[in-house]
Amino acid sequence: MLPDKITKNFKEISKFFVENFDNSANAIFTVLDMLNLNDKSLCLPTNYNAKYSQSIKFILILLMPFFCSLMKMLKRSFRHGFKAKYVLADSWFCSIELIRFVTKTLKINFLGMAKHGNTKYDYKDKQLTINELIAKRKDTKTSKQYNCKYIRRDVVFKETPVTLFCIRLTKKGKWRTIITTDADLNFESAMEIYAMRWSIEVFFKECKQHLLPNNCQSVDFDVQIAEITFSFIRFNILSTILRKQNSIIENQLVKKFNKVGMI
Repeated sequence: MLPDKITKNFKEISKFFVENFDNSANAIFTVLDMLNLNDKSLCLPTNYNAKYSQSIKFILILLMPFFCSLMKMLKRSFRHGFKAKYVLADSWFCSIELIRFVTKTLKINFLGMAKHGNTKYDYKDKQLTINELIAKRKDTKTSKQYNCKYIRRDVVFKETPVTLFCIRLTKKGKWRTIITTDADLNFESAMEIYAMRWSIEVFFKECKQHLLPNNCQSVDFDVQIAEITFSFIRFNILSTILRKQNSIIENQLVKKFNKVGMI
């Protein structure tokens, strides 16, 4: 059994892997600490039986630097048979280290939201930030599908070729930027793929509201990990059933429309 101090100070980070643009992603999670970094009292009880407990694996992840635990999570998922074309991430995760790891180690593409900061990109023999690239725009395009303005820039990010899509949804809205290592993507496809990342937000909302992962009253860390895992499994099972039911209904409607000559 772990101290309450440890069991109450974690957050889960789920990663979804997308294959063939299918929304039926599989989730795995790692546990990262939200403890005070200045607190040096983190320790395991002397009678904690690591031999028979899976929790020790998560404690080891807890003590790792964040990027190391992220790499291990991605490697573990691929080792267990997850196949993907892209790793999706929001701006909090976006970094050159992650981009290099995804492209060189996993040998797939990265697509995420870039930060608008002081990071510079090589463009036409100049080093420019995203805001400077936007300021120098002369070829703004309009997407009818998403009703927005955007510009595309093929740049080099610390020796790694990437494509930037700078987007403004309204005239007075802020510019947002999608970054990807897939140079063959057009704007609409990049938006469609990145939109899949929103499914993780729906995933957490549905789990917390309906599958009750936070109602575990046990103070045993193994039990809490098991409860969260079962909640995630239930969500995947229910979403698979719902997806199949919707597919059956859609096929039945298509057949009916074909009979009356509407298709």
